[in-house]
Amino acid sequence: MTDMINAFRQGKRSTKVKDHRDIAATDVAPLAKHYAQQKAERPKSATSPELVVRGEALYLKRCADCHVDNGRDSDKEAPLTAAQDLNYLVAQTLAFKTGERKFPYLMDGAYRDLSEEDLTAVAHFFAAQDQIAPQQKRRRRR
Repeated sequence: MTDMINAFRQGKRSTKVKDHRDIAATDVAPLAKHYAQQKAERPKSATSPELVVRGEALYLKRCADCHVDNGRDSDKEAPLTAAQDLNYLVAQTLAFKTGERKFPYLMDGAYRDLSEEDLTAVAHFFAAQDQIAPQQKRRRRR
């Protein structure tokens, strides 16, 4: 989290939030700690069931290695995407596609040949996920 905040501050990671560059270096560690401790669930966005199904198929082929557990966990410094706001997800994925936002090195292959409709479907899939994994029901032994 600290590296991500510093990347925003230094302009190495694109952001639409101009205030990210104004964060003082001394505020980075406490801010990262604060966000790492947040457990509140995000409200769900309204999603299209058809796009969620289409997005899941694309997720499994292209996204699951880095956006682990349907986007609830991360590998290779990928952001957590589960339960993110649908409009935010669509805007960010399209910003990558148009070049407005630069790809992290691993995203190039994942995005290759995906249409705007494909990217929107993946956004619907991530937005439809629970932020916290549902508890598995335990079966009683008889």
